[in-house]
Amino acid sequence: MKPTYFLIIVILLSALLRFINLSTMPPSLSWDEVSFGYNAWSILKTGKDEYGTPYPFLFRAFDEYKQPGLVYLTVVSEAIFGLNEFAVRFPVAISGVGIVIYLYLIGKKLVHEKFGILFAFLGAINPWLINFSRQGFESTVSLFFVTVGIYYLLNFKQRGRNFLISASLIAISTYFYHATRIITPIILAAFAFAYRKELLKQKKEVFQGFIIGLIVLIPLFIFAFSNQGLSRLNQVLLTDDVVYIQKQERYAQKILENNNAWWARIVYNRRRAFAETATINYFRNIHPVHVFQSGTISAGLLYQWELPFFLFGLYYLIKEKKKWKWIVLTWLIIHPLAGAFTKDQPNVLRTLIGAPPMIMTSALGVWWIYHVLTNYRLKLVFAGVLALVIVYFSYQFLYNYFVTAPETRAVDFGDGHKQLAAYLQSEQENYDMIWVTGDYWRPYIHLLFHLSVDPEFYQQSGTRDGFGKFRFGNADWDTEGIDLQKVSLDELIKPDSKTLFVLSPKEYQHHVSTGQTFTTTTTINGLYARYVFYAVTL
Repeated sequence: MKPTYFLIIVILLSALLRFINLSTMPPSLSWDEVSFGYNAWSILKTGKDEYGTPYPFLFRAFDEYKQPGLVYLTVVSEAIFGLNEFAVRFPVAISGVGIVIYLYLIGKKLVHEKFGILFAFLGAINPWLINFSRQGFESTVSLFFVTVGIYYLLNFKQRGRNFLISASLIAISTYFYHATRIITPIILAAFAFAYRKELLKQKKEVFQGFIIGLIVLIPLFIFAFSNQGLSRLNQVLLTDDVVYIQKQERYAQKILENNNAWWARIVYNRRRAFAETATINYFRNIHPVHVFQSGTISAGLLYQWELPFFLFGLYYLIKEKKKWKWIVLTWLIIHPLAGAFTKDQPNVLRTLIGAPPMIMTSALGVWWIYHVLTNYRLKLVFAGVLALVIVYFSYQFLYNYFVTAPETRAVDFGDGHKQLAAYLQSEQENYDMIWVTGDYWRPYIHLLFHLSVDPEFYQQSGTRDGFGKFRFGNADWDTEGIDLQKVSLDELIKPDSKTLFVLSPKEYQHHVSTGQTFTTTTTINGLYARYVFYAVTL
């Protein structure tokens, strides 16, 4: 069979694994996804975000000020498909397929066409890429632009304008996800070092690419260091990590124990605490258990069977004499830095940019072992056994992802909110006020999306605390608002009005245990989760 046919099969497989049941798997849009979706819808209909800001560069959302790239891509998707789950997830899913295609092109360019197909195949079935291609994650789209940009960069000898294309695409990637801003400059530096002699012969094209990249980045430079631009960084930075704070406190105590001696201030300073915590975080993100067993919900970042091939691939890379190896090795080594300097590690989302070199290293191991075998029958046995192993592990992952995970983690995905919206849509005319629990956090954005609330109406009269006849409680970690578990529900009913309360199971059980009786009780189930909400009247 011609390599082209294999490539078509791989692309179709990648599309199948990313698009099958896309609207319902995961079983609900997450909070971030409905935020992307509704803000994109608001931009499409009014030219403003949910807060009434015209065409914002940064989207306030839940006060973390999201990057603009995915929101504006979703505007295009919703203009085509409407306000629904598929439209929200489509830009990311198609980016996931695009990544696989460009893995093939990179592999073909650097090694061989057949290696490119192998590289793309491992990318198509990779748990890491599948997981993050089926939800509205900015990092996946960012990775797509980086991957395409790297491909054009590697083809700089063919056409000088490839520098312009590469610089533009890599610059655009930074408008989707923060981690790209840390990793791509180092990859580019490695490229410049490896190909420094060739680049000197194309100084004009290199300079033009550099200028184009800077021009594309101008808006980013303007907003990145504003209060809004720094807000997300401040929320996730390592300085807020529990491990770092504990180390800092311990070192401060050491300084006091040594009477504030000058040498103690040097040995036990906060920079040491920062460096040690960052190092710990770095190695958490490359720990074998994380990478090959538990990194994603249903599997590792790579399959367990890939571990020996990954090691062989590392050996291949180190022994390789071609210049491109420095780009791959650098990319492989530095990708955990995006997680090292932030809290809550390991974090597969912040380190997703490392997926291509990780998968490529594994593919190189398979490629090398296959070509080391000189006996044709041994090659057939190797290929046959490996195929069976791949089928077994892929089946395990896909079963866990499509069957087990929805059953066990549906509520984590937000399952039940769409069903709640459908219930409230049919019942809202019967009530003057409807209180909705905030126990799952920020219910307003789910109802805005699933009820298709007119963005102009919400901008004029709504807030996160309520709109129309809806009022929203808070989660127990919120500092403001009404906690429906801690308040007497009778106090929230206005005279001569009919009020419906939507409670979480925890809130419902609490009020029942305190002697509260309800006139009516309706349970609301999700697609998979049961008893997600209790709709009650007093």
